[in-house]
Amino acid sequence: MACILCAALFSCKNESEQLAAYLKDDFPTITIDDFTNRYIDSGRVTLIIEAPELIEYNNEKRKYRAFPAGVQIKQIENDRVVGFLRSDSAIMHLSDKGTFEAIGHVLAVTQDEDSILTSHMVWDRAKKIFYSHAKTTILSKGSVLPGERGFEAEEDMSSYRLLKPTDGRIQVKTREEAKDY
Repeated sequence: MACILCAALFSCKNESEQLAAYLKDDFPTITIDDFTNRYIDSGRVTLIIEAPELIEYNNEKRKYRAFPAGVQIKQIENDRVVGFLRSDSAIMHLSDKGTFEAIGHVLAVTQDEDSILTSHMVWDRAKKIFYSHAKTTILSKGSVLPGERGFEAEEDMSSYRLLKPTDGRIQVKTREEAKDY
């Protein structure tokens, strides 16, 4: 009887070690298809994240959420969309203070309906800024503003600046058009 009990205890220890080793391996901790997450503050939706697929790694080797098939993020204020971001894929880092990277055909639309187009954009939630070091184009009220080395912007996109701007096209109103204002 004692031999059976010892064998059972060692067997459990072995299984526990196997489970611990398995959890240390590089497997996703969560996989979700057709992912939608609504952030709510004081009973109101403030942010909606939608993605065809979410894969989360939260182990010793990796700590992030991946959106390999693309992502759409909508910022909501007073029940209307005031900001929008879309990309081919994205990564939300869990090990730092929530840095979010949008990758591939990134489009961000601001509250003022300005558009930012780039191939890579980072949302540093701790610093409350967006930035990119990739070629960027900003479309603003009929103007096309290209930047060779990216941009920096406030988190609410109320102000931004191009890094190394290049020749662009800025729409200027004539005196006749300005009279209407």
